[in-house]
Amino acid sequence: LTIGSGEWIPTLEEMLDALPKDAYLDVELKEETLTPADAKPIAAILDARRSRDRLMISSFDPELLFGLRGMGFTVGYLVGEEIANKGLRAFAKVLLRLRPQFINLPVDMIGMLGRRKAVSFFRILRSLGFSLLFWTVNTAEETGILAPHARIVVTDEVERIVAAFTKN
Repeated sequence: LTIGSGEWIPTLEEMLDALPKDAYLDVELKEETLTPADAKPIAAILDARRSRDRLMISSFDPELLFGLRGMGFTVGYLVGEEIANKGLRAFAKVLLRLRPQFINLPVDMIGMLGRRKAVSFFRILRSLGFSLLFWTVNTAEETGILAPHARIVVTDEVERIVAAFTKN
């Protein structure tokens, strides 16, 4: 697909072929361009090019994840403003229905809940068996708060965050 000026958007196949085979990937599915019916073709593409043990599929829309979760893929439920605005009951219902391996939380959750409540929330989620991914962690302070709870961290500042994790 070309987007003008000779620039193009790679297909999923091209992107997967270009990345190192041992890279851990979080493939985010966008509700603006996909439907639950796309699960089988996406699964076929991923299975042909990537080991499932180095792969997570995530989305803000749980409907896009149900089919892939049923096929045995690791899924991460992305928590955003929409579910936060619906409240804790709606969040719990999604978790009970989807049973994601990962809950992908924004670093902004610390500011939204306050540090103490956020840490308590992270501890509860972990005690229920969920692994936590935090996005987008870009400061040493954020790393210090999140490191004890994080299984995966998404960052734009790799060197800074690796150094902060090394200290923690």
